[in-house]
Amino acid sequence: MSRAVQCHMHSGLDMSRDTVAYLSSFTKAERDRRGTCVGTWAPGCFRQAVLVIRWFLDSTRVRQLARDNSLSGPTCYRYLHEGTAALSAQAPTLEQAVQCRRRSAACT
Repeated sequence: MSRAVQCHMHSGLDMSRDTVAYLSSFTKAERDRRGTCVGTWAPGCFRQAVLVIRWFLDSTRVRQLARDNSLSGPTCYRYLHEGTAALSAQAPTLEQAVQCRRRSAACT
C-alpha cells in the first residue's frame, strides 16, 4: 500500500509517494538525456515532480511554487516547463492512440 506524502506543509495537497516517484523518474530521464550534472538543480527530481503535480492538481501559482522551493520566478517556470515536457513526452501520439483503440475494439 502506498503512503500519502504531503507535498508541502502549506499546500494541503496529498498524493501517493508512488505518483511523485513515477513523475520524478521522467524528469530524471530527461536530465540524463540532456547531460545535466548531478546536484546542479536546486529542487532535485522528486521536488520538481511535486512542483509540477501541485501546479496541475492544485493550480498553485508559480509565484507560490517558487517561494515554497526557494527559487526565482524564471527558474521556477523553467523547472515547471521541463517537468511538463518530460510528462508530455510519455503521452501517445495520435497514431498510437488510434492503433490502441482499434486493437481494443477488435477484442470486444
